[in-house]
Parts: sequence; structure tokens; C-alpha cells
Amino acid sequence: MAIFTTKKIVWHQTVPEALKRAREQAGFDLLTCAKKLSIQVKYLEALEDGAYEQLPGEIYVRQWLRAYGVFLNLDHKWLIKEYQKERGVQIQFISFDRPEIKINSWLNFITPRKLQLFGLGLIGLAIFVYLTQQVFFLMRPPQLTVVEPPNNFITNERMINIIGRTEQEAEVRINDQMALLDQSGNFSAAINLAPGINILEIVAIKKRGQPSRVVISVMRQTPQVQSGNQVSKGSDNPVIR
Repeated sequence: MAIFTTKKIVWHQTVPEALKRAREQAGFDLLTCAKKLSIQVKYLEALEDGAYEQLPGEIYVRQWLRAYGVFLNLDHKWLIKEYQKERGVQIQFISFDRPEIKINSWLNFITPRKLQLFGLGLIGLAIFVYLTQQVFFLMRPPQLTVVEPPNNFITNERMINIIGRTEQEAEVRINDQMALLDQSGNFSAAINLAPGINILEIVAIKKRGQPSRVVISVMRQTPQVQSGNQVSKGSDNPVIR
């Protein structure tokens, strides 16, 4: 029966040196150790090279050092303790060696308070723009289109239909006569025409804001009166009909 004894580690050896020497003395390559321990080869290489920054985390490193140490008959407690020392020195060296970078940019200007004020400013600007748009919408003249009749229209009829469309919220008057609107803003009104030229003013206005006006001219023609001299029986005077 083979008896395994824990190998003493020379005090001046580092963890990478101790692991690599023990593995080579045992006659194992990294691939064999990786398969036996179920640890990726790149992590075993990092342990033996002292590239601790390439390892995923402290918990994994301690587990791997314990398993690797037992597999190579090394004192795993010493490995973990020595690793922590070496890792601490490595971190301090990296921090000391890294040049201090002074950020002289607009990032130094940013503070939580300023970000909060900036956010409030954006909200205030959005509210202002929204209210401005609403006021503009309420105060602007409504759209008004007269479909029939066209301007300078000539007719023989005594009455004409004014047809058009505007916005739903508007009120339409034709020569101060109210016109009814449907749900789509369409309107129609019958207007009596006087003989000759009739000026029709169509006005659309909302509760607030400026009105929209369209003025059209409609001419009503009347049949010419034909006159003639007709002598009535028993009278010498002409009768005009």
C-alpha cells in the first residue's frame, strides 16, 4: 500500500514555483492535471505563472489551490495563505505602478445636484413647450374651406346652398346667420339671394382665438322684362305686362 506524505515547501518559494516544481517532479503535464481536477488548463497555467489577475475570483482560486495542493501532495493551507500575500502585494504594485490620471474634462463638472437640476430643467422646458403648443392651438384661427359655391358665381336661383368644412370646435356664421356643423366639421346653409351682386362672408371662430374669414361674391341674374304696346279693347292706353 502506497503511503503519501505531504511535501514541505521551501519557505522562499512562491506559489507558482511550488506548484510547477511539484507537478514536474510528479511527472504530470498541465493537461493531465486539468482532466484529473476538472479545472481548465488556462487557469492552472495562470496559477503556475502567477497571473492572478486572469483568474475569475477568490472563491474559485482557493478551491483550486486546495484541490491542486492535495493532488500534488503540497500543504494546501500554506498555498492559500501564501497566495493571499502574493495577491495583496501584486495589487499594491499595480496600484502604485499605475499613473494617476487626472480627468480635466466636463465630467468633473457633473454632480448629483447638478444632474437633478438639469433633469428638473428638462421637465420644465418640456412643460413650457407643451403649454405653448396648446396656447397656439387654442388661439390660432380655425381652418375654413368653402366648397360651394366658387367666388364670382352667377345663378338665376333665389336661394343658394353654402357648403364647406372647418374644425369641429368652431362656430360658423354666414352673414351673421348660424350654420350647423356635423361631427366632422362639415356645414351647409341655404342663403336667400337678392337680385344683383351678393357679398357672402363666411366666418369660423372658436371660443378663443382669431376668426377665419372667407368672402365670396354671388350674382343673381333676373329675367329681363319684355315690354310692348298692346291696345286694350275699349281703351287707347298701352298696357305693359
